[in-house]
Amino acid sequence: ESEERFALFLEHCPIFVFLKDENNRAIAISKSFEKMLGRPIDEILGKTSEDLFPPDLARKIRADDEDVIRGGTVKTIEEELEGRTYVTCKFPLYRPDKPPLLGGFTIDITERMQYEAAVKRSEQRYRDLVDNAESIILHWDSEGRILFMNPFALELFGYSEEEVLGKNVVGTIVPETESTTSRDLSLLIKEIETDPDRFKNNENENMKKNGDRIWVSWTNKAIRNEAGEHEILSIGNNITERKMLERRLFQAQKMEAIGTLAGGIAHDFNNLLMGIMGYTSVMLFSTDPSDPNYEKLRSIEEQIKSGAGLTR
Repeated sequence: ESEERFALFLEHCPIFVFLKDENNRAIAISKSFEKMLGRPIDEILGKTSEDLFPPDLARKIRADDEDVIRGGTVKTIEEELEGRTYVTCKFPLYRPDKPPLLGGFTIDITERMQYEAAVKRSEQRYRDLVDNAESIILHWDSEGRILFMNPFALELFGYSEEEVLGKNVVGTIVPETESTTSRDLSLLIKEIETDPDRFKNNENENMKKNGDRIWVSWTNKAIRNEAGEHEILSIGNNITERKMLERRLFQAQKMEAIGTLAGGIAHDFNNLLMGIMGYTSVMLFSTDPSDPNYEKLRSIEEQIKSGAGLTR
């Protein structure tokens, strides 16, 4: 029964199990070795590492086997064979008055290694994207604490990671109130924390470490952490220059409107002056220079000319 159980185990074990004698010969192996080595079990049993593997690998396997027997410890080795990666655990089996045996098992980790490599490539692409993005990438929790800022954001705001991580956004990169509108930004941040979906896009004044104010256009998205708690991912772009241009355009438009208004008033006022000038000229034409009102009319005429010059 014991032999039958052992045989069943070797027949159906999905990983590679082996037992070697003191001469490095395989005396018991799982059937799964047939797939690895491409030959039937009866052609593997009794063979040494040199019989089964390429010379360089065979020498390494034998050296590892001798280290395990001599050192009396478990040893784990990673090996490459025909484009696949295997990890092998070897251990000594000591017997009274008999040479020790070597036991072990081997697992094909090729797919796992490929998956890990793919994950690393994906993480590297993500890291490259985040590190080289010329936009602010900000990750913060529902309490307003900063969890992550990308290098661009750190440089823009003038902070190091140690200075800003764990700090509240209000008082670091967000002032209490906007300088231009006196809007309560601490209240805005609380509203975003409570319902980020309502603030998928917003613009507000922000603050650098040195106190300079900048305007940022934000895109906010709620995400879930491992504990299921919602956090916020915000992507921002510095729109300070655009805001300055908007203010200058508004000022220019305002001055243009004032100019248009002033021009219209000047034109209408000039028409009034010309009417007064006309009546004064008619009155002067019909008034004798000796008349006491003659000089007064001449004075009115001069004042009208001064008014026309001022309007011009």
